[in-house]
Amino acid sequence: MPSYIQFCQSGEHRSAVIALFRALLKQCRAAPIPELDRIALQHVVRHGFRKNKKANSNHQLRYAFLAGYEGLDRLDAASSGCPAAIDSTLQLIEKIHPKLKTPMLQKPKKVKDLAKSVQPRAPLPKGQQEHDVRPRPFESFNGPRNVPTLVAAGSDMLTFIQFKKPQPPSLSRAIRYQQLYKLEIINTRIALRDWHIPLAEQEDLWEHNLRQISGLRSTDPFDNIQYNKVMRHYDHLLVQELAAFHSRHMAHRDRLKAIIEEESRLAKEEQAAYPDMPVRVRKDRAKRRLIPAEIHDSQKMWVQRVGRSRRIKLF
Repeated sequence: MPSYIQFCQSGEHRSAVIALFRALLKQCRAAPIPELDRIALQHVVRHGFRKNKKANSNHQLRYAFLAGYEGLDRLDAASSGCPAAIDSTLQLIEKIHPKLKTPMLQKPKKVKDLAKSVQPRAPLPKGQQEHDVRPRPFESFNGPRNVPTLVAAGSDMLTFIQFKKPQPPSLSRAIRYQQLYKLEIINTRIALRDWHIPLAEQEDLWEHNLRQISGLRSTDPFDNIQYNKVMRHYDHLLVQELAAFHSRHMAHRDRLKAIIEEESRLAKEEQAAYPDMPVRVRKDRAKRRLIPAEIHDSQKMWVQRVGRSRRIKLF
């Protein structure tokens, strides 16, 4: 087994340990000794495996396996009726410390105090989102009002309100879906401009040349369709869909901004009405100053390095 893999992560090691543990317990129950001694011997086996549960050294595991297989051979001999093996097993049980003959104590489970815990709010109805019920009344809070933060995600600047960290998986999934939706529209437009529209123009030219050479005129309106116009119309529809996506996003951003402004106003009013209530302090991250785009990349790196070393405000 490679040295960078721990024994507890190896399937072969785990299978060997479990097989030895089960075999020892089985032979302990089958040994022809008094019932109390059989029970005590099973507790000894459990204590030994619990003690070496986190052993990860070749030296420790080697002697642990040797002791386990030697004990298994002695119990097999005792189960087959060998008097010497039975006597040695009884003598070994007498020499073992009494603490190892008792069952292992289980750690008591922590009981959650429901009186001190905050009762969760009832889930929203189906089809209703969190910003649909904001701002909430003061009676629905168990403490000071937590004013959310307006956050922009990704290069598309998709905005959402953040109440706490970490970000829930459902929100990450919604942001990823919006980004993939916009990216699919952009990739489709690129494919139309680079491939389908030029190909449609060549197809229209081919159809026009064939009509001039053959002199045939079709009365079917579908034969006179220009593929170039169809592709450009499809591109125009994609432009409208992208504009509608941006307009929906801007309206959603304005709505979230209004919610945060209203939440901030209510928080100030509640703090003034209840001065003994604790205040939530939000740690704002230090804002990085942007370097003008006219500066060359090499100059930008030099300016950033000098600014960090001398701790001066450049812009």
